[in-house]
Amino acid sequence: MQKKQIITPYDPYALGELLRSARRAKGLSLPQLGEKIGVSAKTLARIETAQTPVTVDALFAFCVVCNADANELLAGASGKRTHWPSAARAEMEFARQFVMARYGIENS
Repeated sequence: MQKKQIITPYDPYALGELLRSARRAKGLSLPQLGEKIGVSAKTLARIETAQTPVTVDALFAFCVVCNADANELLAGASGKRTHWPSAARAEMEFARQFVMARYGIENS
């Protein structure tokens, strides 16, 4: 059986590097970040090395904890700038608030 290839609009290696840089800039280890967002350190390491794709809720939780912008991370990983319409920005803010509530993350 042939493995299915996941096609993403961004380079998973570039995104992993950006996530790693943001995490380190915040001074968090993989276990510390994992505890804050409900993802194991092993999974985070696999995301940072592009062995596992990042889920939307993990990406948003990561962004909240590390004060990062999902749009900027994905734009940097795709090599393209994206401009979100106001409706999409509102949905992203709603998703950010949902993730913060789900994982008990306080806005810093």
